[in-house]
Amino acid sequence: MTNPLLMSQLHGDGSFPSHELFDDPEYDTALDKLADEYVQEEIEAYTATSKILTKEQAKIHLKKAFKTAVRMEEQQNLLNQAVRCIMQDGKRYLSEEEWGLLSKEMVEASSKLSKLTYQEETPEVLFPILGMTQKGMDAIHSIGKKKYAEENFAVSMSLTVLLTTLNSPEFTYWYHLGISCQECGFFEKAIKAYSVCHVINFSHIPSWLFCAECYVNIQNKWDAKIEFSEALRLIESVEDKSLWDEQLSYLKKCLENYKS
Repeated sequence: MTNPLLMSQLHGDGSFPSHELFDDPEYDTALDKLADEYVQEEIEAYTATSKILTKEQAKIHLKKAFKTAVRMEEQQNLLNQAVRCIMQDGKRYLSEEEWGLLSKEMVEASSKLSKLTYQEETPEVLFPILGMTQKGMDAIHSIGKKKYAEENFAVSMSLTVLLTTLNSPEFTYWYHLGISCQECGFFEKAIKAYSVCHVINFSHIPSWLFCAECYVNIQNKWDAKIEFSEALRLIESVEDKSLWDEQLSYLKKCLENYKS
């Protein structure tokens, strides 16, 4: 069931003042097991050709390389899903003018996106390099919000991953990525997105509250209290504090339950 607080934030309906990675414990455990199996199969051949690393160093190196490759593939799959959604479903969510613009831009950019790699030198603002405009970005964002409204949270998440990849300094994309991840139950992913929000816009109260809620969901009392405390401090500076009563009450109860 859609969280109405998250919905109000995503659509900006005035319920709150208006103002995008990826780890989770279960996934990491499974990935560690796969990596260990891969290392076990490859270690002898690797150490036979490498004269620099010891066997233990080689194990660490191979495991890290394997996990990095898998994570890159995971993000690439999300980007591919986003592109498929836009090209197959985008028309029914947009006006004729919006769809005409976006479809043209996506045809030109999709081949470049499929070859995108995640490296430190990748520009933070990538979409102009791919020949896309802000109007095209807004159209993708509109599709993502409408997918969210239909409770298709996984597709909404993939679209916001695409948006944060194309324009990583944009606060709204990271925030909506956090919301989509949270609705999917990917709390660690949501925490990462909300943490980026803190860096871009430290005073954005919902990011702190929803991040605290995610920490509660993964049983991390310490960090939940930190996020909650910062939200309380920020709320003290707003005129109408009653806007936050429901969420504060919920989080207070959760944190009190930790003590009992």
